Amino acid sequence: MPAARRIKRRKPHEKRKTVYLRVRLTERHAEEVRAEADAVGVSVSAWVTMALRDAVERARAARLRRQRAVQVEGEAAVAARAGEGEE
Repeated sequence: MPAARRIKRRKPHEKRKTVYLRVRLTERHAEEVRAEADAVGVSVSAWVTMALRDAVERARAARLRRQRAVQVEGEAAVAARAGEGEE
C-alpha cells in the first residue's frame, strides 16, 4: 500500500475558516449516516455538515418563535393592565 500523500496547504491552519469536529457514533448509527449520505449522493462529511446546518436553522427558528410568543404575551399583559386602568 503506497504511503499517503501529504496535501500542501496554501494557508496555515490558524488562517483557515474550517473547524474540525470529531463525533463518536455507535456502529449502527454510523451505518445509518453512511446510508443517508449515499442516498443523497454526498460524502459523510458533507452530509453531517448539511444535517448540522439544518439542525441549527431549526433551533434558531424555534428560538425566534419562542421570543415572539413571549413578546406577544407581554404586549397582551400590558394592554390588559392598561385596559384595567380605564374603567
